[in-house]
Amino acid sequence: MMYTCCAAPVAVSLRRSGASTTASVAYWLGNPLLNPAVVAFLLLVAPWQWTATWVGVGVVTVVAGAVLVGRGRRPADEELPSPKPYDQPVALGFLRTLARMTLVLIPEYVAVSLPSLVMVHRALRRTATLTTTALTVLAGLAGGLVLWAL
Repeated sequence: MMYTCCAAPVAVSLRRSGASTTASVAYWLGNPLLNPAVVAFLLLVAPWQWTATWVGVGVVTVVAGAVLVGRGRRPADEELPSPKPYDQPVALGFLRTLARMTLVLIPEYVAVSLPSLVMVHRALRRTATLTTTALTVLAGLAGGLVLWAL
């Protein structure tokens, strides 16, 4: 149950750990197209014909994509480089990656969330003061960061 942005790194990891190209492509295409959450949402809000079409097109796309990739590669393409051993402790690598992602993602999150919070404040500005504006923005950012961390 993941979207393309999450399924792609998993598909790459599958490939690196020895899964075939065909299986990795089927996983990468199948996860977002046949996501049970999307199918359930479509069943709730759209006519059943839309859901049936979504699932049908998804199955055809996954099977066709996997078959095309399977036929289009040569046997030599299946050879994978051997994985490199870790040259640093795992905890250090984790902390380095966490720090790098924090420095990149939190400013992006603020840049994306701030305009929405400002629009909410403008809708409520008749009764709002500068203090309530600042508190609204900070509460929205803090709540979003808490949800992001989960």
